[in-house]
This record gives sequence, C-alpha cells and structure tokens, in this order.
Amino acid sequence: MAQSLAESMQWRKSVKMFDTKKKVSEEDVRDILEATRLSASSFGLQPWKMIVVSSDDVKLQLADAGYRQKQFTTASHVVVFATNTRLDDVYVEKYMRQIVKDRDVDRSTLNDYANAINTVLSQKSVEEIVEWSSRQVYIALGTLLAAAAVKEIDASPMEGFDIDVFDEILDLSERGLRAVVAVGIGYRTQDDTYLSIDKVRFPFEDVVDAI
Repeated sequence: MAQSLAESMQWRKSVKMFDTKKKVSEEDVRDILEATRLSASSFGLQPWKMIVVSSDDVKLQLADAGYRQKQFTTASHVVVFATNTRLDDVYVEKYMRQIVKDRDVDRSTLNDYANAINTVLSQKSVEEIVEWSSRQVYIALGTLLAAAAVKEIDASPMEGFDIDVFDEILDLSERGLRAVVAVGIGYRTQDDTYLSIDKVRFPFEDVVDAI
C-alpha cells in the first residue's frame, strides 16, 4: 500500500476496463462510500445521492446509454452521482433536523442559518439549482477517487452518457434527482493498455502559487 496520499494519487489511473474476475468487497465499497458521505459541500447541504449499481443487467443498460464504454460493464460496481433538483425549504428543514440530532441543539438557534440558506436557494431557478448542486457533486467525486486510491482500488469517472436515459433507467426524475457523473469501481487488468502510459501532470510550481 502507498505510504502517503500523494503516493496514492500517483498510483491511481482512470482505467478504461476492469478485471471482471475481481470484485470489490462490500466492506471496501461501504468504506469508500462512507468517506464520500463525509465530503464537504456548500452550507453542508450534501445535495447528492449515490446510486450503487452491482447488477450486470443494469450495468449493461447504463453502458448502452454510455456509448459502450467498457468501464460500465467490467466494473465491479458503478456509482452514479445524482444531484437533488428539489433543494427547497423542505429539504433545508430536513438538514436542520439533522443538525439538531447530531449536535443536540435547540431548533430555534438555527433559524437565522435556515433563513439564510432558503434566501440563497429561493433566488435560483431550477436550472441554477442543478448547476450549483452539480458543483457540489464534483467535490464528493474527488473524495471518492482519493478514498479508493488509498485502498488501491481503481475508480474511473465517466461523464460521457445520456443523462435522460440514465435518469429513466435509475428512476431518478420521479425522486427529484438528476444524474451528473458515474464512477466505475474495481481492479485494473493488464489487458488495459492505458496502464502502461505514464501519468502526465504539470509540475508543482506550475499549478501552485505561494503568496
């Protein structure tokens, strides 16, 4: 196993196909998803849902809507990140109740916070809500990729798919959700020619400014 997070991220690659003979244990999947659940988000609202697909039949359907990318059908699991399109006062109140439960505080102490969130959200259209919450999804995606890399489990993000078809396959629209990005999770196979290609990143000094 790698000794540092940087080493783990150096190890990770966006594999193009997985070893179908190797399955990620439910314990490891749960651990990766739990780390992702703890990810940061604006206001702490966590406006996402993670749909975990292990069914070969459903993965095949997703592959059909995902331009036949091999990651969909060879992955041990496919995690579809969906954004919540119904970020309203009902959702905010649900979050307030969670704060009351986790921090053991009186609900009245959160009135100003709830009002501030509702004010911001009320000024956004549904399209703007989806765009804003999608950015939060990508924060969670980054957490998942790092969590998987620490375990030396491959995770390959995919944006190339028909969102409307994904929403239909996974019955997302009825639940006020919309697919944003998918991630194949599994173990790399030596049949993937991309593994022999070196990772290319700009030097540290090119991407970090110290002021």
